[in-house]
Amino acid sequence: MLSYPLLLERQAARYSGVMDLPPPHSGRMYLRLVRLAQRGRETVMDVYTSGNRMRIRVTRFLAPLRETIKVDPMDGHLTTIPDIKIPIEVSSDYLDPWDSFLKMISKENFGNFAHDLSADIDADHYFMFYTNSSGYTAKAISNPHAKKWPEDWLRLINRSYGMELHPPRRLFYKDRIEESV
Repeated sequence: MLSYPLLLERQAARYSGVMDLPPPHSGRMYLRLVRLAQRGRETVMDVYTSGNRMRIRVTRFLAPLRETIKVDPMDGHLTTIPDIKIPIEVSSDYLDPWDSFLKMISKENFGNFAHDLSADIDADHYFMFYTNSSGYTAKAISNPHAKKWPEDWLRLINRSYGMELHPPRRLFYKDRIEESV
C-alpha cells in the first residue's frame, strides 16, 4: 500500500505533462520538481533539454489534488476517487542560456539532497527527480520550511516559485464546454 504522499505524487504525475526523458548518455538533462503544499497551488515544474536549448514546463493544478484521495476513517485505507476531474493549466517556454536558475542547477549535486518524507496527510510534500542522462536521483521531503537544515531543498523550492512565472500562462481544459441547444 502506498503512503499518502506517494499516492498524492502519483496523482500529480497522472494529471501533469509527460516526462520526456533524455536518451541514455546523450548529455541532456531533465529536472522535475513536484510541489504539493498543504496550502497554496500544487505545481509540477519540469526543466529539460529540448534540442539545443533548455525548456521549462509548468503544470498548475487549479483544484486541490488532495481532494482526489479518500481516507477511510475506520482503517485509514487510501483510495483515489476516479470521478473527480482536476482542471489544470500548462505553460511552457524556452530559457535563455545565461539564466541564473540554469546556472544554479548545473552546480547542484542532487544526489546529496536529503530524503525525508513523512506519511503525514497535513504536511507539505516535495518531490524531485533529476537525470543527466547517465544517472538519476529521486528524492522527497516533507515540511522543509519547518526545518533549518535542508538548505539545498529550500534553495530549489524558493527559486522554483520565480521560475514558475517565466512561461506565459495558458489554460488547457480537459473537457470542452458544450453549448445548450
